[in-house]
Amino acid sequence: TRSKHTAMPKQRWSPLSCIPTATLAQHSGLLVPEPPDDEVETLVTPPNVQLRIPLALPIITEGSTKSSDTVVDDDKNNNHAANDHDEYSDMYEDRDDNLTLIVTTHRLVFIYKQPQPQPSSSSKSNNKARSMDLSLLQRAQTSGSSYFKSPKIILTTESYGEVLLVFPDSRMRDQTLTKIDLSLRRKAWERQQQQQPQNKQQTPKGSGSRPSQTGSGSVGVAAIIARNKRRNEEAKALSKSAFGDFEGLLQRARDVQRVIEKYSATLDKDKQKNSSNNNSDYDSSTEDEIKLTNMLRGMGMATNAVTKSSAGSTSMYHEQLARQLADFLSRSGALQSSGGIMTLVDVYCLYNRARGTNLISPDDLLSVVELLQTLQLGMSKRKFPSGVVVIQADDHDDELMAKKLRELSLNNGGVTALFASQHFKINLILATELLLAAERLEYLCRDSTLESLMFFPNRFFLDGW
Repeated sequence: TRSKHTAMPKQRWSPLSCIPTATLAQHSGLLVPEPPDDEVETLVTPPNVQLRIPLALPIITEGSTKSSDTVVDDDKNNNHAANDHDEYSDMYEDRDDNLTLIVTTHRLVFIYKQPQPQPSSSSKSNNKARSMDLSLLQRAQTSGSSYFKSPKIILTTESYGEVLLVFPDSRMRDQTLTKIDLSLRRKAWERQQQQQPQNKQQTPKGSGSRPSQTGSGSVGVAAIIARNKRRNEEAKALSKSAFGDFEGLLQRARDVQRVIEKYSATLDKDKQKNSSNNNSDYDSSTEDEIKLTNMLRGMGMATNAVTKSSAGSTSMYHEQLARQLADFLSRSGALQSSGGIMTLVDVYCLYNRARGTNLISPDDLLSVVELLQTLQLGMSKRKFPSGVVVIQADDHDDELMAKKLRELSLNNGGVTALFASQHFKINLILATELLLAAERLEYLCRDSTLESLMFFPNRFFLDGW
């Protein structure tokens, strides 16, 4: 009976013999992740790391991948194993040198250059890696890093006690500790445990015998290609469902817009009827309805936008678009609130917002502004000497604006383009152009300083100096 329990090999017994094995690819030597799709390598060190486990532990068999697959199972065998442990304790060396350490999201993997072959096993000779699950770690801290002590990481574990990782320099130790702490905070293995019951429930009947396309044997380029293929299929399915929902949303939005357009047209008729009868006694409900209509127009939900398909031809489309643009700028009050002049950028943004989903292109807007003066819509295109193009109301007066800017400059001891844009609530570029126009009309003169470009009243010409 003694011979059954004295099978412990009379060879070098080290910490690598006490932790489970890890699988390497036969040809490339790459680490096979477990599970294949979740585990990610975060750090690979040069082969100069030392592993120390001061306490002699039971040997893990060469083909085992879990810490529970030891050579002892029951209490009776434990007693014999303890006797064998005492007998062979002098053969235990508490350290392994020249190891390559791989830190992943799930494990610490130790790869050693020289294999530990068994005489009767040829297929096991390629297994040159051992691993330690991060779920067994309780704490990781640094030690050493003095002139007489090597930099170390002390790992407090549940199954192996105190484990030491010794590094040649403190820089490599600190990088490794950072990656270990990051993996311990993420706890990716807990997410895997939560997903396993869901995967079992979602697996259809009869599919259990089919091998996975990205099984444990897929590593390197094959695994990357399979993973990218699966991601592309998921993205394709997601985009298909998303665009389907988007089309349904647009259809419902068009129906809602038709209802609001009818509502807005009814309010406009009532407003015209009351104005023709000189009835100025509007109650609060009528004012609220008008405010609601203006708000809906600003959101693009009360505008019956003209399209190329409804117009028939490009020329008719641009003509109808010009009339609708002029009507929008007049009824919304946007052109009047900006002093009767607006840049094309502001017009483009406001009008496209009001159109909702039927947007116009910048080329369409450029073609439309050329027709404003021809169609006599109360506004026209204007181009400043600097090249800035604006839409200007026909009743806009540069001299009147120049007088307002001169008065603003008199009251504030000078004026800048930023101050003028804030005061008149207009675009900064437009404010600069209006100040330069006032200078050309000799209402203002400028002073260029390091701080900014200031404009002051021109007293030489206007005051007779």
